[in-house]
Amino acid sequence: MNLLDLNIADGSMSIVGFFSMMWTDSRLDWSSNAAYSSIKTVFSSAKYTWYPPFVLFNSISELEILMDADNQNPIRIINDGSCEYLMSRVMHTSCSTYATYYPFDTQTCNLVIAMWGYNEKEISIQIGRPAVSTDFYLENGEWEYMGDSEMLVSISRGIVQVPTVSYDLTFKRRPLYQVLNIFLPTLLLGFLVALAFLLPPDSGERMGYSLTTLLAYAVYLTMAADSLPSVSLNISFLSVYLNMTLALGGVVVVLSKYVLSCHHTPDEEPVPNWLVRVYTGPMGKVAGTQKMTCCWQRSSKKNNVVKVSETPSKTPDVERRSMANLSEADNEEIKWSSITKFLDKLFFRIFFGITILQQVVFGIIFIYGYVCGCNSSSS
Repeated sequence: MNLLDLNIADGSMSIVGFFSMMWTDSRLDWSSNAAYSSIKTVFSSAKYTWYPPFVLFNSISELEILMDADNQNPIRIINDGSCEYLMSRVMHTSCSTYATYYPFDTQTCNLVIAMWGYNEKEISIQIGRPAVSTDFYLENGEWEYMGDSEMLVSISRGIVQVPTVSYDLTFKRRPLYQVLNIFLPTLLLGFLVALAFLLPPDSGERMGYSLTTLLAYAVYLTMAADSLPSVSLNISFLSVYLNMTLALGGVVVVLSKYVLSCHHTPDEEPVPNWLVRVYTGPMGKVAGTQKMTCCWQRSSKKNNVVKVSETPSKTPDVERRSMANLSEADNEEIKWSSITKFLDKLFFRIFFGITILQQVVFGIIFIYGYVCGCNSSSS
């Protein structure tokens, strides 16, 4: 047996091998005939000898009897009626693929061979040992052969039970090629998304950089999609990862446009109060523009703060007016350039943290999929 191709996008497997079949035909027993006692073995062909008509049920090329009458391969007939036949074949079969952990996936494909024209009461099938021989197996550059399992089943055809044998072959992908050409570049591109906020706004390259990163992810998403089956039964985590990073890249483009618009806003235009509250609130501490203290201190406003807090005789309306005047004075101190630097630092830390978390989570998922060897038979 040798694996020629296993294509998870098409859900097909091509394999070359030979079947060693043995059966007993009592009509060919001449051991009790003294006239031919010296003849122990003769050779014949399928044209003159009965043979078991096996059919490959999950074939994707032609549904035909594996051994036909035109086949000139010899059949060895022993004097007790035992027949031996060695049949070689290139088989193209369908394969139910499992792409969840691609490119660290393990696939189990089967060869379903059934008896054609006979039922289980007329012919019984027994599996020899070893069922699959790997004496002549040549290592495949993409897939590693992990083992096999066999079982006898019966397929219903009306009221008749057809004897069938199923060979389940398990292959594990050698992921080095996909890691170097798809997986590793996508991981490195993930960090480039957050680096857009480190570019100076005056450089004029931020939008171009963000769009280039976004398009690069779209290209790798297309490359990954070409290698995956077009089914919805199981979705690859790699596709989920690429789509999530593509969405982050789109958000970065939008936020970069907003940061640039803030950078080019004239200083005469006041900063909105909601943006000041974000700047002076917890987000300022996340971005590192504010000290990790209980309140935001301004040395130039110490007198105003004391006046507001130490004047018990003011009415609530007067206090609200004083706080409003203080807020307006604070807004005058906060320039758009400070807001731009604040937003750059904030967005960079947020997206860089999301990227690291994303890499760790999906890294654990792919390592688990590779170690456990999960496939459709174990899901």
